[in-house]
Amino acid sequence: MTPRVIRGAMALWLLASPAAADVDAAKVFEDKCMACHGKTGTPPKAFAKLGVRDLSDSEWHASRTDEQIRDSIAKGAEDTLMRAFDKELHSDEIAALVRFVRSLKTEASSRREEN
Repeated sequence: MTPRVIRGAMALWLLASPAAADVDAAKVFEDKCMACHGKTGTPPKAFAKLGVRDLSDSEWHASRTDEQIRDSIAKGAEDTLMRAFDKELHSDEIAALVRFVRSLKTEASSRREEN
């Protein structure tokens, strides 16, 4: 391959990949996460009974790094209902989801009342 072809391929890849600023993380959460984790990050009671994480729980947030959250989204979580999304979501979308999940942090008790 010539440098010109490589530069052209890289330019196409950059244009095709969503920029982090362009990702609507709330929409991605709604499409991929809300069914299990609920609108506010607190799962519906039926899913909570199955062990689905409450993403609004401040204690959970304190116990997880962004990298751990990213890995859970990308690779899923063994022995849980959390499936992998690395084949469906671009890395920028996963990064935006991590930031969105962090924004859900609050006192869990106030979130539970909304569901």
